[in-house]
Amino acid sequence: MFLFQESLYHGVPLLVLPVFGDQRANAARAARRGYGAAMALEGLTAPDLASNLTALLAPSSPFSKAAREEGELLRRGASDPSTPLERAAHWTEFVARRRGAEALRSPAKGISFVAFFNADVLLFLLLLSLFSFWLFWKITLCWMRFLSRRIAR
Repeated sequence: MFLFQESLYHGVPLLVLPVFGDQRANAARAARRGYGAAMALEGLTAPDLASNLTALLAPSSPFSKAAREEGELLRRGASDPSTPLERAAHWTEFVARRRGAEALRSPAKGISFVAFFNADVLLFLLLLSLFSFWLFWKITLCWMRFLSRRIAR
């Protein structure tokens, strides 16, 4: 269940063969961050699998280096006995060394106001509600006119 975390904790690069659920997103994240590669299950051949495994598990590969760095982050976070001030200094230095530490930034930073707050959905629901109330009001007025004419006769 926690294969990604366990592999990265020990600094092992990942070869991901997504099948269902969140596996495609995990495979994309591993490839994007450099600690793994993704392969499609359809059309998988033994030579392709062997070459990808060889590339991933080579000690000097960029995948191994990225996996070791991610593992260091996980291990440091799991067993860090430091004080809050030391942690703040560490993370400030960490971000400075990595020129912004892109992996630690929130994905919400790059999306628009409309997407972040679902403003388009809220506006649609508001307009739908207003239209429903207006339609209900019109139907009620028509029904009342019909009934008042019928009573007047």
